[in-house]
Amino acid sequence: MAKPAPHSAFDQVALSITTAAAVGSFAFSLKAQWAWVFVIPCVVSLFWRIQRLPTRLIVWTRYAAWIALAGALLIGLLHRTYPVLSDEAAQRPMLIAGFCLAFFACLFLIGTNVWRPAESLVPSVLGVFLIAAFNPLAQHLHVLVALAGFSAFAYLLMSGRTFESSSEARRLLVGQFTRIGVSALAVFLIAGSIIQVLPWLQVRVVQATNRFSGPQFNYYAGLSRDSTLGDLAELHLSQKMVMRIWTSLPQKLRGRVFTRFDGRAWHAIVSKQENLMPESTGPSGGSADIQNSDRATWLNGFAGNSFGLPGRHPKQGIDSGEVRTKIVQIVFNDGLLVSPGNKVLVRLSAPYLRVDTFENLSPPPQSSVEIYGVVNRAMGGVVQEGAATEESMAQCLILPDQTDGRLKEVARRLALGAGSPAERVQRTLNYLQSQCHYSLKVGEFHSQQPVAEFLFEKKQGYCEYFASAAAVLLRLEGVPARYVTGFNVQEGNRQGSHYVVRESDAHAWDEVYLPDKGWVEIDPTPESEYAALHSDLKGGWLATAVEGLAAMLEEVSARIAQGDWLATLRWIGNQFKLLLGWALIEWLPFSLLLFVLVVAWAVLRARRKKPSTSERAHKVPLPDTCPTPAELVELMHRLDTLWAREGFQRPPSRAPLEHLGSIPTGKISPSLRQSSRRIIESYYQTSFGGAPFSPSEARELRQALEQANANRAS
Repeated sequence: MAKPAPHSAFDQVALSITTAAAVGSFAFSLKAQWAWVFVIPCVVSLFWRIQRLPTRLIVWTRYAAWIALAGALLIGLLHRTYPVLSDEAAQRPMLIAGFCLAFFACLFLIGTNVWRPAESLVPSVLGVFLIAAFNPLAQHLHVLVALAGFSAFAYLLMSGRTFESSSEARRLLVGQFTRIGVSALAVFLIAGSIIQVLPWLQVRVVQATNRFSGPQFNYYAGLSRDSTLGDLAELHLSQKMVMRIWTSLPQKLRGRVFTRFDGRAWHAIVSKQENLMPESTGPSGGSADIQNSDRATWLNGFAGNSFGLPGRHPKQGIDSGEVRTKIVQIVFNDGLLVSPGNKVLVRLSAPYLRVDTFENLSPPPQSSVEIYGVVNRAMGGVVQEGAATEESMAQCLILPDQTDGRLKEVARRLALGAGSPAERVQRTLNYLQSQCHYSLKVGEFHSQQPVAEFLFEKKQGYCEYFASAAAVLLRLEGVPARYVTGFNVQEGNRQGSHYVVRESDAHAWDEVYLPDKGWVEIDPTPESEYAALHSDLKGGWLATAVEGLAAMLEEVSARIAQGDWLATLRWIGNQFKLLLGWALIEWLPFSLLLFVLVVAWAVLRARRKKPSTSERAHKVPLPDTCPTPAELVELMHRLDTLWAREGFQRPPSRAPLEHLGSIPTGKISPSLRQSSRRIIESYYQTSFGGAPFSPSEARELRQALEQANANRAS
């Protein structure tokens, strides 16, 4: 592998300024204070540089830098083109990529004698600037970019140039300036054309995509404050991932509770919210006798604070059998933290937590909670214990005046003879599930009474129609009922050790008030029909493994975002131990087979490299693949160094004899010129003519070169 040409002090200063400007841009853009450490190698490179490294290390380091650059470019373009992640979540991979590229840039800067800047340093520096540019709100970058541009321009203009006269200097500088100017003009014209064409092209691409992919929709319309019947229909066809859940019991996750119905849409009233402050008794949020319990250990796995729900004692969950649920959000909901009902404790990284009268949770404004834990009690579907207020029950009995008379007649028949509200609820569920069927293809609803049209004409519909019909009938029967949207997590969602929740799991159900229990969850949608339509084809063990790996990476990302690095490292260590134990126990035969194959490969490789004694005895010596002796190569390197010290650095493209002839008479001493010619002639005769090179000749040439150097110093 050919060595790069030696760099002058001016070249190194220009490259150092460019690299330092890139590091500063990255530090300012992403507020990465630790990035300023990379300024130190920029200064060190002015006084010391790496002289040699193994060839394999040089090659693979350059490949690694290019891989990091490609990854940074891909992450940035995907985030700007398809902003699935929040800016906070996307900043973490950009920080990792930026630190990697800054490291490579500083390494290549110190190693300009080993790596060619055009192949290593320049791409890495551009990658660091690229990371900084992906933040549209970055400030204080214009000066640094201008400084880097000026330094790069000076480097391109002056790199590796020596001038014998002022006229030659002007001629070469004008020519180089012209070439750089033409290239810059072409770049600006191309960039300007792209900037003008891309917006025009983007509109056409989006329009074409819409025509082929069908109607667009709001992914979270069902979780907004207004839910029109039919909003969740398209979500049932979307496989976009929403969150990952670790729990011992899959449950429905409540998102929004609606109480007002106008005949076509449900509306969530603005209920009173209470700010919950962190529990002061410790992470478990309970009395001292449960501080060291298993629950406390589980809660300590989340960074942040514990919040107890109003009217709930933390020990209640332990007495009645609690369910612990860890939720890692991938797509944030509309100011909500979906959660199961009948909560006891919530653990998340926030200074306070908001809870409304329906016990729905909301994080503080402008906060993005990616991971949180919930402790709740599964008590036969009870989501809110205790007596309800007269006002809340009255709100859950109101119906529009124009409610279809047929609905009133059905409700009258269902309530006739029912001895309790629970019996009315069961009769209503049986009626709906026997009369109507769950389907995702029901066509358009044409009347102003979609619930009546669903129940008496179409007799098939989505979960929204089942839940709305049940709520209307129960209200007509005198049972307070409210409409709920969220996500239906079932055993079919399991992927490995956790549950994957997608937009297709968006669901609607009801909650009814029973005097002896409180608010109880009911689901009028036929369970078997729902499961049949939502059963996706499983990908087998490979899909499960991929989902498990993705879940681990997303959880690590969420934990890092909370800033608790020690807890993150502990969690990674525990996962590694679990994975290692699983591999040794579950896959012991395959592990042994892999170990045997690796050992066999190593033995065969060693034997191939080391021939046996008999083979060595009969082996015919091969000619040396490098005809130039090492002593002569070293003399040529020393000769290049002496020329550079005299101010006549030899470009890589110029032959030694040609370069010696280009040095004007009188610019170097006669002894140096004579010894240079003798070394070059010996080099040519040995390398290309096959002439032998004796140790005595090497000694004579070395002494002549040392004498010429001594005469120069004196």
